[in-house]
Amino acid sequence: MENTGYKGPDQELEVPVEVRSTSGAAPEGSPSDISAEQKVAGTSEVDEKYLRLAADFENYRRRAQQREAELTTEGEARMAAKLLPVLDDLERMLEAAGDREDALIQGARLIHQKLVQILAQSGLEAIDGLNQAFDPEIHRAIHVVRAEVPERDGKVVAVAKKGYRYRGRLLRPADVIVAKMEGV
Repeated sequence: MENTGYKGPDQELEVPVEVRSTSGAAPEGSPSDISAEQKVAGTSEVDEKYLRLAADFENYRRRAQQREAELTTEGEARMAAKLLPVLDDLERMLEAAGDREDALIQGARLIHQKLVQILAQSGLEAIDGLNQAFDPEIHRAIHVVRAEVPERDGKVVAVAKKGYRYRGRLLRPADVIVAKMEGV
C-alpha cells in the first residue's frame, strides 16, 4: 500500500497559513498601503470622469434628437412642396368651374378642402399679400403696372400664384403683380 499521507478521519489536515506581522500592517504595495487622502482623490477623479461622460452623453442625445427633428421637418417640407402643384391645379380647376355645382366639381371642392386642411394642420400657410407692400423676401414680381394713385405705389395688385411657408420656412414665394408710380 502506498503512503498518501492520509491517516484517517481523525487526522488534522495541514493548511498553509498566511503569516502576518503582529503590528497589523499590510505588506508594502498592497491596496491598504494607500493613504485616505489618496483614496478620496482617486474617488473624486473617477466621479468627475463619470460626470463628464454622463454630461457628454446627455449632450450627444440632445443633439441627436434635435437633428432627428430637423430631418423630419425637412422631409415634411419637401413633401409639402411636392404637393403644391397639385393644390395649384385643383385651385385653377375650381376657379375655371365658376359657379357650376355638378357632382364632379363638388367632389373636387371636397378634395381641395381636405388637402388644404391637412397641409395647414401640418404647418403649411399660404402667402397671399394682395394689397400689401411688395416684400422681396416673400414675393416674386412677375409684372409691374403703373399705379394710378400714390397709395398703390409699391403694393401688390394681383397674385398670379400663391406662395407658401412651411413652419415659418419659405417654400415658394408668391408670384405677384406690383404697382409703381414711375418707371413702368
